[in-house]
Amino acid sequence: LMRCVTRLVGHSDAVLCVAVTRDGSALCSSSEDGSVRLWDSGAAATAAQVRGPFSDAAPATALCFAAPYGSATLLCAGSLGVVHCYDLRKVDGPPLLRVELGSGAGAACDTNELSASAPDRSASTRVAACDDGGRVCVFGVPGAERVRTFSGHHTNICSAVKFHPTNKNQRARQATQ
Repeated sequence: LMRCVTRLVGHSDAVLCVAVTRDGSALCSSSEDGSVRLWDSGAAATAAQVRGPFSDAAPATALCFAAPYGSATLLCAGSLGVVHCYDLRKVDGPPLLRVELGSGAGAACDTNELSASAPDRSASTRVAACDDGGRVCVFGVPGAERVRTFSGHHTNICSAVKFHPTNKNQRARQATQ
């Protein structure tokens, strides 16, 4: 049975997605009003509003936390087919990185989900993004190097993507952290 512990007030329209940091100290939410808010979960208050290219016409539709720069990083994506990477200490500033997810016909599809391979403080993180065009794009952060794009496997919308550790040592390390 779930119950509401705290209500976070700040968006003026429907919330589209929410991401929580691994330690639970912060969360981020995106709304149809075009705002992306970073919340301090302990204070139940807005810590900052993310400055980005998002609007009520093109809101952020996917959020994910990672730590490729040695500090917590927020990745945001929306209907423009672009992922923006922000340092959580400076979300009101410009993004650290901007990654174009596709090119050609249908490239600017809504991004439905982002997933990071290493949500810890490793030097490099891989991020997967899936979109309404049925594509999954895997890229490295930092650097934005394209690792691989999967297309043609879905005939339409790809709505979810997750990384899964492939070796027993990785799974054991993640389970104990």
